[in-house]
Amino acid sequence: MKCKLCGLCKEKCPVFLAVLNESVSPRGKGILQNEEVLDKIYLLCTLCEGCGCKLYGEKEMLELREKLIKNGIETRRNRQMLSNIQKHGHPFLEQ
Repeated sequence: MKCKLCGLCKEKCPVFLAVLNESVSPRGKGILQNEEVLDKIYLLCTLCEGCGCKLYGEKEMLELREKLIKNGIETRRNRQMLSNIQKHGHPFLEQ
């Protein structure tokens, strides 16, 4: 399924509303997906499904995120969280 790039999703996306940057909106992710580009931007989605376009349901977004990790694309915080889980059994830093 390809994004129609209508932009109706932006007004319901909490990430877009917080940063007001088109690239983090569902339409921004749709552009990347249509061009088959893997990018860290997919990691910013809150999985709220507020966009309502069925393009980014929780299952699809989790599959995209898994594909990112397998391709070595992740954020510094994600690497830190995984390291903490391996070392301490939870995602938080030891204090």
